[in-house]
Amino acid sequence: MQDNNLYTIKFMLIICVACAVGVSVVAMGLKPLQMYNAEIDNQKNVLSVVGLLEEGKSYGSSQISSMYKERIKSIVVNGKGEVVEDGNADELDLLTLDETNKGKPEEEQRWPIFEVEEGGKVVTFAIPISGRGLWSALYGYLALDANADTVAGITFYKEGETAGLGAEIRQPWFQEQFKGKEILEGDKLVSIKIFKPGVPIPADMEEHSVHGISGATITSTGVQDLLVKDLNRYKPFFASIWQSEGK
Repeated sequence: MQDNNLYTIKFMLIICVACAVGVSVVAMGLKPLQMYNAEIDNQKNVLSVVGLLEEGKSYGSSQISSMYKERIKSIVVNGKGEVVEDGNADELDLLTLDETNKGKPEEEQRWPIFEVEEGGKVVTFAIPISGRGLWSALYGYLALDANADTVAGITFYKEGETAGLGAEIRQPWFQEQFKGKEILEGDKLVSIKIFKPGVPIPADMEEHSVHGISGATITSTGVQDLLVKDLNRYKPFFASIWQSEGK
């Protein structure tokens, strides 16, 4: 009887070890593919927010990669807004930027910026944005025009909000409101204010405001807060552009 129990235990251990090894091998084998897919997804999000992808059109991975390399230039700046010459924006983990840079001196911080150039001049900037919603962290991109004072686009690619409510931040109807809105009032950074649906936006705030999502006040407030946070984070870099434009 004891021999039978010992045999059973040994057999179970062998099966467990074999399964564990098998899972590890598969996971290691799939890791390069997972990393590639994550890279393509990020490139697609950047191309989308700067308006280089046609809505409703399907793009293959090779198309995305080729278009990104051809049209997007990525740079890295520190907390002072200075370009880091040896920085590589594509190597930064966008999901952990806040945590990675927290507590570091400004000169050691690393923040990515994605640029679209035409005729040797930057026509659009894109910066990563992130913050808290009701149930989850929100991750996306904000695009600004050549003067870095007007919103060219906004997109969210990762969230865990309630379907039909907070998750509506991914919908075109919500994101389209931001296009053309101004983040500066004179020379002051005011970001974008989000009003509750149905609440009239004062005439003097129309250029800097949009309406939020009905039934998702906390998510809407989260978007408003993260925009303030991240625009101020990149303010040292954009300030030189605003100054050259007489802002």
